[in-house]
Amino acid sequence: MNKAELFERSPVVKATLALAVPTVISQLIMMIYNLADTFFVGQVNDPDQLAAITLAMPLQLTMTALANLFGIGGSAVLARALGAGKTDQARQASAFALYGAIAVMAVCSLSSLLFRGGLLRLLGSTPRLDTHLASYAFWVFTIGGFLSVFNMAVSHLIRGEGASAKASFGLSMGGIVNMILDPFFILPFGLGLGIRGAAIATCLANLLTCVYFLCYLLRNRESTVVTLSPASFRLDRELMTGIFSSGLPSAIQSFMSTVSNVVLNHILVGYGETVIAGLGICKKVDSIPAYMIMGFAQGTVPLVAYNYGAGNRERMKKAFHFSLMAVLGIAVFFLAVYELGADVISSWFIRDTETIAVGAEFTRIHILAIPFMAVTTAIISFFQAVKRGKAAFSLSLIRKGLIDVPLMFLMDLLLPLYGPVFCQPIMDAVSAVTAVFLYRGVGKREGGKFSQNE
Repeated sequence: MNKAELFERSPVVKATLALAVPTVISQLIMMIYNLADTFFVGQVNDPDQLAAITLAMPLQLTMTALANLFGIGGSAVLARALGAGKTDQARQASAFALYGAIAVMAVCSLSSLLFRGGLLRLLGSTPRLDTHLASYAFWVFTIGGFLSVFNMAVSHLIRGEGASAKASFGLSMGGIVNMILDPFFILPFGLGLGIRGAAIATCLANLLTCVYFLCYLLRNRESTVVTLSPASFRLDRELMTGIFSSGLPSAIQSFMSTVSNVVLNHILVGYGETVIAGLGICKKVDSIPAYMIMGFAQGTVPLVAYNYGAGNRERMKKAFHFSLMAVLGIAVFFLAVYELGADVISSWFIRDTETIAVGAEFTRIHILAIPFMAVTTAIISFFQAVKRGKAAFSLSLIRKGLIDVPLMFLMDLLLPLYGPVFCQPIMDAVSAVTAVFLYRGVGKREGGKFSQNE
């Protein structure tokens, strides 16, 4: 299916699935190889190593935030430019996005090396966990961070011009390689490196994915608008504004998730390292539906953005409505599965009974947020695609950081241990209601349509 057929003439459901399903698959593979780290480290049956991986999660969210800022922002601008027939602008958007992502992540990597002790304290580490966490952070963030951010950013951009399957293949390949390497690097029958082995395996897998994407860009340089050519790089104010206004909501959402996770870790580490290990199981298990929902919503952005740029409002709205129904279906399914099977699922990761019990209870609480998160994520993605950056930005701030951080401290006083975990369902419910009102309000102001201007 060529670009015109995909974006303009193919049935909306078929076009949405063509873009979204490969994105969901790549997100699932990425999630599975993140799960693989937790699973295989858990087989060592050391709650301290499992806790260290949990404390490293804000670093992964930080990398996702940077990739979303430049990747999703660049993808939305690129797709709108293609819809409007502005090929040169699409190339410039991709070049700025890729160089920007690499440069900012390089600064973050250097900072993590120079201020390692402060970083460990910021993440909520304890003397018992310092060695494990420092080793994992070094390989995944300091050394491999720019690889991970580049891979995620370029996949968003390639998806923005309709090559969703190619983008997903690159990320999926890296995830599969990571899962193959994990047991050899982590477990005693191989190198037996434990958590350090998990980090090295992740770094190597990201390196392979980076090579794939570089080869893809070189091989398809005549047909793709995604480019690393310095000739296409522009510090153009309008271009940068478009990228940042579209990418900032997703970046802020990931960054505020980083802040929230750091605060939650600091609160719960006072209850012991085993509780942090249980929280890690909950977070990893919860990431399965979350990644699927984000993948479907993000996969729909190019179709919505293209038709917004082309002025086809009816097709744009149909794509969004189908995406919303799909992510809600995913959410309801996993809500039922996790509420019924949380104990069994937690036991897959570790044999320590206390960690299993804590992980199961946290999972049952946390999964309550998923249906609300699905609504908010779908609407934020829609706003990003149609240049409603302010509305998307507001939703991202409401969902994470502004209210949930003080609420976690309050809930810890009212309901020790479990109270802070309840904050996520509460905040996602508030965000979903706000998102629906914002969506309806924007539609009414535009008479049911969306103009090209903010």
